Amino acid sequence: MKRKLPIARINQTGLALFLFFVLLTGSNITTIAQTIYEPEGINMPGDWNGWQNPPTGNLALASSTQVSGGRVIKISTGITRWQTSFSVAATGGDLTGGSYGWLFTSGGGNPWSNKWSNVNVTMNTLQTYTKEGGPNNSITIVNGKWYTMNWEDKGYQNTRAIFMETSSQPVNLTSLSVPVSVPANSAVEITLTTGASPAAEEIFYLRYTTNNWISSGITTFAMSGSTGTATIPAQGPGATVNYYAFSSTVGSVSADYDLYTIKSSPAYSYTVSGLSTQAEILGFTLPQQTGSAVINSGAATVSIEVAYGTDVTALVPTISVSPLATINPASGVARDFTNPVTYTVTSESTSQKVWTVTVTSAAPPSIGWANLQWPANGTIDPNQDFFVYSQVYAGGVTAGAGQGAGMQAWIGYSTDNTNPDTWTNWIVAPYFGEVGNNDEYQTNLGLVISAGGTYYYASRFKLGSGPYIYGGFQGGYWDGINNVSGVLTVNFPATSTWTGAADNNWANAANWSNGVPGSVTDVTIPAGLTNYPTLSAAGWCRNFTVQSNATGTGSIMRDDLLTISGTITIERYIAGFTSASDGWHLISSPVANQAISGDWTPGASAYDFYALDESRTWEYWLNQKVAANNMTNFIPGKGYLVAYENSGTKTFTGAMNVDLDPITGLANTPTSAYPGWHLVGNPFASAINAGSLVRTNIDPVVQVWSSVDASYKTSTEVGNVIPSMNGFMVHSTGNGELTIPVSSRVHSNANWYKSGEEMIVLKANDIAGHTSQSSLVRFNSLATEAFDADFDSYFLAGFAPMFYSKSGSESFALNTLPALTNETVIPFEFIKNNASDFSIELTQSLPGSIVFLTDKLTNAVINLTQNPVYNFTAVDGDDADRFLLTFGAVGIDNPESGRVNIYGYQNVIYINGAASGSEVTVTNLLGQVMLHASVNSGLNTIDGSNLNEGIYLVNVISGNSVVSKKVVLKK
Repeated sequence: MKRKLPIARINQTGLALFLFFVLLTGSNITTIAQTIYEPEGINMPGDWNGWQNPPTGNLALASSTQVSGGRVIKISTGITRWQTSFSVAATGGDLTGGSYGWLFTSGGGNPWSNKWSNVNVTMNTLQTYTKEGGPNNSITIVNGKWYTMNWEDKGYQNTRAIFMETSSQPVNLTSLSVPVSVPANSAVEITLTTGASPAAEEIFYLRYTTNNWISSGITTFAMSGSTGTATIPAQGPGATVNYYAFSSTVGSVSADYDLYTIKSSPAYSYTVSGLSTQAEILGFTLPQQTGSAVINSGAATVSIEVAYGTDVTALVPTISVSPLATINPASGVARDFTNPVTYTVTSESTSQKVWTVTVTSAAPPSIGWANLQWPANGTIDPNQDFFVYSQVYAGGVTAGAGQGAGMQAWIGYSTDNTNPDTWTNWIVAPYFGEVGNNDEYQTNLGLVISAGGTYYYASRFKLGSGPYIYGGFQGGYWDGINNVSGVLTVNFPATSTWTGAADNNWANAANWSNGVPGSVTDVTIPAGLTNYPTLSAAGWCRNFTVQSNATGTGSIMRDDLLTISGTITIERYIAGFTSASDGWHLISSPVANQAISGDWTPGASAYDFYALDESRTWEYWLNQKVAANNMTNFIPGKGYLVAYENSGTKTFTGAMNVDLDPITGLANTPTSAYPGWHLVGNPFASAINAGSLVRTNIDPVVQVWSSVDASYKTSTEVGNVIPSMNGFMVHSTGNGELTIPVSSRVHSNANWYKSGEEMIVLKANDIAGHTSQSSLVRFNSLATEAFDADFDSYFLAGFAPMFYSKSGSESFALNTLPALTNETVIPFEFIKNNASDFSIELTQSLPGSIVFLTDKLTNAVINLTQNPVYNFTAVDGDDADRFLLTFGAVGIDNPESGRVNIYGYQNVIYINGAASGSEVTVTNLLGQVMLHASVNSGLNTIDGSNLNEGIYLVNVISGNSVVSKKVVLKK
């Protein structure tokens, strides 16, 4: 495909630079013209040749530079133009008489791709043709006539043309007489001879000048047959007269002589006898000039403009004067043109003429023309290249080699077909090369636009600190009518997979494997990523799949903004069981009306599917396999307990839940096996923040099931994150209500997050069975030692060994106490499962504290800060009240420093680390000794059951060393 330029042309293989300097040798008229691409030239396809382009079937209409034998020829003397002449006859002519639609066009192929039109031809009249104009041209031609057409070559812009009609073929001008000797002040008669007697419509002109065509005179020949005469007026001695003849059908020609010319003769000259009295300045040039000098002979003035910023204090002009005349100051001598400068020209006859030369500075350079060069439109797939070209012209800036100084260029785009000056997306366009006097710029829009849709693009330029100028396709400044924005269509991909490579923005193409999805795109959201999509505006796709595997599950937020025309599939990977105690999962549906059937109820393998009924004392787990339980569909917001023999990926299909009504009627039944506990579910295709739930009579801390540990974890331990499609347990104090707002949604691909909160986390591990039970202790000045709904959570048993802290009769999975002191003692109970070998592990501790674990059954005291894992055995029937947790400060109670550890729990005093034989006294706050004992090394206990509840001071004395510590005893 060829792109047409307003000044030159870019062909398919690169840039071709064409700048034409045309010298009218016959008349010595020099012009500089911007012209069309000469190898293509001008063609004239239309109804008269069946719109064949180029018109190889009618050479009178074909460019001589493009079609062999073409008769539309380029004339480079004078005004650059293209000319053809053709005959019209019923038979035997170049064309047949009639009315036709037609075009001037340049290039092959589609004649409407680079055209000049919008003219109804009036014979013998110079008319303006519009580049890329509207209607085709129209013309009426008559049999028996000849027509000569001249088309002014102004490059790729509006131009002028004329059709001149004659009743016979125009005659050639075969000779023009030249006088041998012309006396001064004598008129000269010039004789013209033509090749044949001319048609009646042909008029013959004689044009002449005495000042090198700065000005000229014109007269007509009086013709008789094939000869005619015309008279050049008398001239003074020494005058040189240049002259030539031309024919036309237009009377009274006074300008645009070349465009009105049918045929012309060569140029001739003669010199009048005697000493010349001419003292003219014929030419005045400066290297810095922006255009030709204006020479006014009558006023004896020369005006010339130089480029902006030119230093005019020492300009060196080149001056030509009348033959045999001299000038002072001489040509080539530097002059200061800050003010007008006078020159004296002395003729051959010594007469003088004083000239005034004025040099002015051009206005600061500005953009004089800009466009969106190519292409007009295009269609690409996401991430495909799409190069856009634009051109700009600024006088004195872009004409030279290389990028014009101070010129900046951009290509902008928008999804709205509006004025580009309102757009915000602009991409810097690098300089691409020279095209005639223009600079061309290029950028690749395909690199920055990858989301499917329709986009409009235009160019923008700025010179220095000047204003922004906007270019449209193809002829010039953007106006939204003739010069418009280009149109780019980016196809939506058939498939696209979320990568999250940049962020979580659905509309960011960098987050997708194949560009932003559209209504025809099948979308996949994989598992195991860091970033997951959130919509902030409307989005579309066809089929939508959220994947899940052993590493995690995909996620999406603000799916209420997503229009899905096809099938929604949300996967949930579920690991199979290997024993009765593992492989259990709490699940919830992210879609409405998901049937509990198909791969949810596999007939070929074992499975379990239960719902919890808080009100029951027994058979509180309702089996889906029992028809009377009427469990046929998932209920959004409800949790279910499931296990499957085989690992696999289950699927939810249907409309995604975008909100959920409050879950009401959450009772606390005292006779229940799980009083107040209800299994609810995350109803969304993303995780939720448990801390954002809206509660009425519901404890803030919820519990989730860890299938890996076969036990419950508090939401505090997992950072308050409840993964998508997960059930969780909430505790109601009676008539509870729970709302899971859309605002609680967060992205999470991991099974659990570790909390960043400072706390103590202990885990009781079943070594052989690989089950674990966590128990948490933290401190908050607003808490009490009793159960606080805002801070604590009751213990829920799973399949791991039961391990929990105690406060009075209450068992805690999360126990929040008001303060940590060296006197703090926290009892823990342990009940084994079917294993025998266990460990207690400190997985998280408080900075600056040492944690001690006392095993009352073995009398072992373990510094968990130093050795975080304590291994032990247990048998059926062991006392559950087995462990105590006590504390010391780093550097004070570090056992390596030889310190004695003293603490009290209930009515027992514990002493560990004392030297064997140490004496112990227990005094009340009045200093009275209440007990006296001797202890051995290791853990010692002193029975204080006979003492009243209160605070006592325990002193351990060994030689000259005394260790004292307060303890609190209770009954």
